[in-house]
Amino acid sequence: MFLTITGKLGSGKSTICKIFADKYGFEIYSTGKIQRKIANDMGISTLQLNELMREDSRYDDLIDNEVVRISKERKGDNIIFDSRMAFHFVEDSYDIFTTIDPQEAAKRVMLSPRGNEEVYQNEETAKKKLLERGKVENLRFKDIYHIDNQDYGNYSLILDTSWSGPEELADLIHKMVSDGWNRQALHMLLSPKSVYPTAKITNADMEKAEQYRKKMFADDEMITLVYFENYHYIVNDCYKLIAALLDKKPFIQAKIVKVGECGLSDSSDQFIKRIGQVGKSTLHDYENIGGFKYISYPEYY
Repeated sequence: MFLTITGKLGSGKSTICKIFADKYGFEIYSTGKIQRKIANDMGISTLQLNELMREDSRYDDLIDNEVVRISKERKGDNIIFDSRMAFHFVEDSYDIFTTIDPQEAAKRVMLSPRGNEEVYQNEETAKKKLLERGKVENLRFKDIYHIDNQDYGNYSLILDTSWSGPEELADLIHKMVSDGWNRQALHMLLSPKSVYPTAKITNADMEKAEQYRKKMFADDEMITLVYFENYHYIVNDCYKLIAALLDKKPFIQAKIVKVGECGLSDSSDQFIKRIGQVGKSTLHDYENIGGFKYISYPEYY
């Protein structure tokens, strides 16, 4: 069985891989591991190979070809590929993308130093640099492969890691795979505490929310979201989100539409204006209902 995993910087994908190796016996193939093999075959250091890759994208082909070779020669083995682009090259795989609140990602990398290349003065600096690095990496992959590796449509599972520990997430992924989830269809699991409103709820009918909670909100109930500048915003009935918060659900299922398709606005500027009209006070309303505090507040509220 093959799994590929990529995602937002600081979202814990490498830790999830380690748990799959320690707990479920999967072999990890990371970009770093493949780079070390290629460098060894070439008789150079990994640092030298990294320098070559910055100057010439042909060296990415060496990594990609190695991933393809492994996936063809080792069918039937349990391997998890920790790599930005493995989803594009590994055959017959469950492809996973981990997403995370930008502030939580910064907090985690500050708590887990990653060598001299990733030193941050404070959490806000870490947040800014992680987002910038993610954009740069994404543009590089678009240039090389003409593929957006942050497009949710490329994956089998989008998993929010903001509010859950890596072992819980690894167990969830393993259960989904063991239960034979359809890897051809996109599954999206977000914490309701990672979803933001697009309308005020000053006059919310809490009785209606309770009805959702008691009889309608099954585990496969789905909400519609817009993903905009690193945050997820609810499009359809807010009572589904309120019901999930009241019910303390760890995850809700979701589907994504684009800003121009959501029925809330026709452009990014209009969407930003709508968020500004909702205001931060509405976030506090949701916090009071759900008994939690958002990890961060998007700047447009």
